[in-house]
This record gives sequence, C-alpha cells and structure tokens, in this order.
Amino acid sequence: MPSSKLFLEAIYDTTKFVHERIVKQNTNMAEYANKSRIPHSFKIDNYVWLSTRNLSLEDGSGMRKLNSKFCGPFRISKKINDVRFRLELPHPMISKVIHDCFHCSPLKPFVSDKLNRYQKPLLPIQIANTPKNTK
Repeated sequence: MPSSKLFLEAIYDTTKFVHERIVKQNTNMAEYANKSRIPHSFKIDNYVWLSTRNLSLEDGSGMRKLNSKFCGPFRISKKINDVRFRLELPHPMISKVIHDCFHCSPLKPFVSDKLNRYQKPLLPIQIANTPKNTK
C-alpha cells in the first residue's frame, strides 16, 4: 500500500500547488483590473448627467450623431449598492421603457455653472396653422 499513499500525497501536493497559483493569479488580475478604475463620489440627492450612448432617445430626425452626448441632469434618489444608483427620470423617458437604475459608468457628476456663462437652450417654436409644402 505504500504506492497508494505516495499517489495520494502527490495528488494532495499537486492540488495545493494549483490552488496557490490560482489565488496568486486572482490577486494579479484584480490589481490589473483596478488600475483603470476611478472611484466615484455620487451620493443621494446629487445631480448627475446620464450618457446617451446606450439609450434609445431618437427624436425622429435619424441624426443620432448630432444629438447630445449626455442628458439631464437627474437627481439620484437611491443608492442600490456601491456602483448602482436609481435616478429620478422624467415621465417621457420612463414611458419609453428606460429603466431608472444605472451603473456608475454612464453617470457624470453635474457641476452647476455659477458664473452664468451659458444660457439655457430655447424651447422649439411651435407655429400653429402653418401650411405644409405641397408640390
């Protein structure tokens, strides 16, 4: 039976070696992944911009590249976990079946302009009873 003991010891040593290598590789991968991560400072009641990259906010013109890169600002109503937040979205966005929970990656902190350098955009002009072009 000494051969079976040697066999079991070899299996145990191999398993222990492989486990140590896996743990070491996991720590190396975590360090590499965390190098590019930027900590965020979002809190409840803060305002944030929301990236429109993965949102379907078509205005009907078909010119997505001319639309704004961010929409909002929206208030953070709840912190679900460290990287997930619930925003207070307006009714038109909710009616387009846009979920109100977002990962922190498409969010950008809103900084108000205290110098009033920029004016708010004007609302589109609605002209009543305008004739359509007919040819």
